[in-house]
Amino acid sequence: MRPRTRACSEASASGGVLPDPIGPFIERIKRSEKFGEDVVFTASLPAQDASYASLSAPLPEAVERALGDLGIATLYDHQAQAIDRVRSGADVLIVTPTASGKSLVYLLPTLETALARPGSRALYLFPYKALAQDQLQGLEDLSRAVARRGGVVPGPHALPGTGRPVSAAIYDGDTPGSRRRKIKSDPPDVLITNPDMLHLGILAYHPDWRALFENLAFVVVDELHVYRGIFGSHLHHVLRRLLRIAAHYGSRPRFIASSATIANPGGLGEALIGRRFSVVDRSGAPRAARHLLFLNPRSSPYTAATQLFAWSLEEGFRAIAFTKARKITELLHSWLLQAAPRCAGRVSAYRSGYLPEERRDIERRLFDGTLSGVISTSALELGVDIGGLDVCLLVGYPGSVVSTWQRIGRVGRENRASLTVLIGMPDALDQYFMAHPEELLKRGFEEVVFDPTNRVIARAHLVCAGAELPLEQPHDRELYGPLFSLVEELEREGTLARDAGGDRWYTLR
Repeated sequence: MRPRTRACSEASASGGVLPDPIGPFIERIKRSEKFGEDVVFTASLPAQDASYASLSAPLPEAVERALGDLGIATLYDHQAQAIDRVRSGADVLIVTPTASGKSLVYLLPTLETALARPGSRALYLFPYKALAQDQLQGLEDLSRAVARRGGVVPGPHALPGTGRPVSAAIYDGDTPGSRRRKIKSDPPDVLITNPDMLHLGILAYHPDWRALFENLAFVVVDELHVYRGIFGSHLHHVLRRLLRIAAHYGSRPRFIASSATIANPGGLGEALIGRRFSVVDRSGAPRAARHLLFLNPRSSPYTAATQLFAWSLEEGFRAIAFTKARKITELLHSWLLQAAPRCAGRVSAYRSGYLPEERRDIERRLFDGTLSGVISTSALELGVDIGGLDVCLLVGYPGSVVSTWQRIGRVGRENRASLTVLIGMPDALDQYFMAHPEELLKRGFEEVVFDPTNRVIARAHLVCAGAELPLEQPHDRELYGPLFSLVEELEREGTLARDAGGDRWYTLR
């Protein structure tokens, strides 16, 4: 299993945090001729001990022993609480910080169900491809460990105790055509995809995915907080179409969702999916001390970021810098290599637009320690496992409190103390926080909002829904509520056609 979950075992009963090496580095910055006068604020957030709990009923023996093999002796209390709620039949939303082991909350129930009910399926939705790749690796590691302990899915003619590990596959835009055909003809126990591919390649061809929809037990929606604005409106309607098709094939999947800390997790989940969620939002994961430093440079903030990145590597730390633009990401990387040629081969840029194999290679080298640092856009803000990093440089305020804490959470994993440096840009908002740094720490998390009644988006998805299955009264009128009036509007325009009985509408192809 990846270190994301192994953190459970690395923490001692007293929290297991490692010695704090960050203090001397902060003093170096504060006393330096280059930056000393530019430091406007420092703060330290204390370490937090781990809190553990047991499940109300034990996991299958093979799963429990496999976790032990991977160094996970027990679960954090938020993991145990959330899994117990999933087992009770609830739709569960877990809202805890980065690196708190949220993935086990959906990995363990889906594995447990796949072993107990061979043929059951789970659908994992991730907003970005890097997350899908990361979770596939984690699931396969755990599945193989379970299989080694005898937890296998029996085939139709298998002898007792024989079979295969719980299977998983990614179906997205990077999946080759030949691989797509194989996945479609024989869906894995866990299908990993994203909202775009669910819309384009799965819902539209649901008869080809009958084995998935007839046996769909779980839908996992990761990083729920990213679905704001138009993105959220589209996901809302895609999931509505998913549930229509699942009901057509006789299944009613349960939802397990995860989110960064936001102001309205339960309300967001209910608005997006139409289900009332049981929210688990108190983390039992240990956390090492986190140090914050606000720097308002007299020189260029990019020059300051380049110098601090080089110093971080010089001190033996592993670092990540977040920028606001692709161009700045590439420029910072270039400037760093010019200023510190010794960093060549140890630092990489990372952004969307790279080839899939390039992104996977950078992620792998970060995870295994080959790279000491990375300069990234927001592409690495979310929970892909990139190993233990020590220093985070925010080249400008990220734009929201949620994003700020997400990025802070990318460092200090594995119970290591961390430092985050916010480097002020000359714009008004950055300068406000440079002048009032405590204000940023006091601010509450923002709400994530979207418009489920956006008529333009609803019209487009009603056309898709009518092509997948006929829109029917009274079921779909109840499902869509006031938006169902758009069906008659689309009929008048000639996009939908009503059948002779008057209570069904079909999309005209």
